[in-house]
Amino acid sequence: MERLVRIFPNPAKDFVRLSFDGHFLGDLQIFDNAGKLVREIDSLELPINISVKGLPKGLYLLKFKNESTSFIKKLIVY
Repeated sequence: MERLVRIFPNPAKDFVRLSFDGHFLGDLQIFDNAGKLVREIDSLELPINISVKGLPKGLYLLKFKNESTSFIKKLIVY
């Protein structure tokens, strides 16, 4: 399932578009490189545009989860 989620653009400056081949409904947690939770979105439905304005430059981990799966994707903010 993780291979079906796309993040564009990556690296990103202002926003990212999260899309999925099919339907995904679940939660999203965004962690910084130190492992600190910096943003959380409940009941996320893909596709969606998410603003990354205000996030410091660096590497972030996006954790997607729902009842049946959990996986992590990487995002770079510049």
